[in-house]
Amino acid sequence: MDKKGLLIKLTGITIAAVMLAACTPKKSAEQTAAEQRIAALEAALLALTEDEAEEAAAEPAERETRQRQRRERAAELQAELEEAQTALQTGAAAPSTQTATQTPQAATPPTQTPPAAVQTTTPPASTETPTAPSSGTTPEGLNFEVKNGSVTIAENKNATGAVVIPSAINGQPVTTIVNYAFYSAAITSVTIPNSVTSVGTDAFRECDSLTSITIGSSVTSIGLNTFYYSKNLTSVTFASPSSLTSIGEGAFRDTGMTSITIPNSVTSIGKYAFFNTKLTSVTIPSSVTSIGDNAFSSCASLTSVTFASPSSVTSIGNVFQDCTGLTSITLPSSVTSIGNNAFSGCTGLISITLPSSVTSIGNSAFNGCTGLTSITIPSSVTSIGGSAFNRCNSLTSITIPASVKSIDFTTLTTNTGLTSITIQGTIPKSRSSSKDSLLSAFYADDENNGTPGTYIKSGDTWTRQ
Repeated sequence: MDKKGLLIKLTGITIAAVMLAACTPKKSAEQTAAEQRIAALEAALLALTEDEAEEAAAEPAERETRQRQRRERAAELQAELEEAQTALQTGAAAPSTQTATQTPQAATPPTQTPPAAVQTTTPPASTETPTAPSSGTTPEGLNFEVKNGSVTIAENKNATGAVVIPSAINGQPVTTIVNYAFYSAAITSVTIPNSVTSVGTDAFRECDSLTSITIGSSVTSIGLNTFYYSKNLTSVTFASPSSLTSIGEGAFRDTGMTSITIPNSVTSIGKYAFFNTKLTSVTIPSSVTSIGDNAFSSCASLTSVTFASPSSVTSIGNVFQDCTGLTSITLPSSVTSIGNNAFSGCTGLISITLPSSVTSIGNSAFNGCTGLTSITIPSSVTSIGGSAFNRCNSLTSITIPASVKSIDFTTLTTNTGLTSITIQGTIPKSRSSSKDSLLSAFYADDENNGTPGTYIKSGDTWTRQ
């Protein structure tokens, strides 16, 4: 600090001390002594600044020594000065090199802010509520994480035996099971509490020893491939009343389940949700509005499908492909379209009645239904896709209602068992229509719209009766 700066600092300290002394109603002997000591220390510091000129004129070695000594002495005096100042402000005489008896000040001086150099601050006591650990393990050995006031069941791939997930840990609710939480674990059963709302993707995937699971009432969705390839899983129970709205893609794919009661709260069943399971029957609740492609495909043991009334399903896509055990099915009146490959490969399907609400039949809808002997197409249908009845070798006759205005004629003539076809109305000829015997016979008299009638096959030739 240069001479000017030191003088300014000393002057400020002196003014503060004098103001404090002036505000004191009655000055004690100790206060007077303290003020005198402060004045003496200030004078000593001032005198040290006058030594700077002499140091500049000294020899380098001596100058360095004198500067060091001056700095050390100045530090000592500054510390004593600040100590004395603090003592004066608090009403107690500062200790000095001479012994003095200290008497507490009778009157409390006005509040004065201490100099910055000697100010001390006591940190406030913490008022935060102790929180639960961010992660840990339950006494039963389940790993968990705490996030935003709720508990998530973390990865537990080494878990074994029966697993009962607690509804709360350390007083906080368990709400989520993470993706891959028990992937390939050697668990035999699982109970999910009512506190859990979400089960992650692949959470119980490939758990070979898993045979049963109970799903709590608060679970709203089952994620992608949640139980995929847990091949011995045969029992799935949903607590009532269930909040489940969505069964994710591949959720129960390739499991061993033979039956399931889908809760009435479910609105969507994802793609491949029950693909290649051992289900023998299934009821689609009236709450379901959409069923993804292949949701029940390759369920060879499935013999019965029931749609609860009133149904909300409007479209049957590629849902029951290769369900070889399915012999009959009644579709609800809410269905408006039969999608591509909807019943393709259902070799055991003998008969089917389409509701009057259906307007379209997709490509290969009944392709490979080798056991199909009869089908009734309602007058609401306007289009029939290519190969819709391909390889339906047992279907010998069919009636195409007058409402149909678009059809690929090869659907009726290529690789089918049909020998009698009744076409009740005209069908505008398409430029893309492939040439075959039936098409030629139908448009023989009216090349633009065709001629309604019953057409009989003899050998490879079709003629109108």
